Amino acid sequence: MRFPGKLLTETMLLHGVNCQRNCLLRTAELLEHINPSIAYISTPTRPPAEPWVNKPSVKDVYNAYQIFSQHLKHIELLIIEKERQYVSTGKVETDLLNTTAVQPMTAQAVENLLGSNYAGWDVIFSLISRGLLTEVTYNGKKFYKRNHLKTYETSGKNAESFV
Repeated sequence: MRFPGKLLTETMLLHGVNCQRNCLLRTAELLEHINPSIAYISTPTRPPAEPWVNKPSVKDVYNAYQIFSQHLKHIELLIIEKERQYVSTGKVETDLLNTTAVQPMTAQAVENLLGSNYAGWDVIFSLISRGLLTEVTYNGKKFYKRNHLKTYETSGKNAESFV
């Protein structure tokens, strides 16, 4: 059976993990076999879940693009965090916690969500003071992300079994 839709791939480059020439070449060859409509090359743009994750160098991104270009028709780079517009259910705390459970939100995205709900930063300060949300800086930008350990503790489970 043949896939009738448009296939897109995304390869996230991580410093010290998959930026070596042989790894990039094998990835490009695999993608060539898959033949996606677009092959995206990305780098971490939001705070990663693991502290050991680091962005690749500009040279690594350039090398990846050059290698992929030899094997694929359409390559695009996803290396800049774009502001997203998040959908609101009208329950701003729930929306913030649900969204930040999956991905950190920029301060601007939080501001937009608060504004669309006619809410102020007191909501964020409350979530932070209750330990449900944390503020982090990544690449010079402020982000807000869910504190999963605190959420787990308040659910009545043993926090040690979560770690």
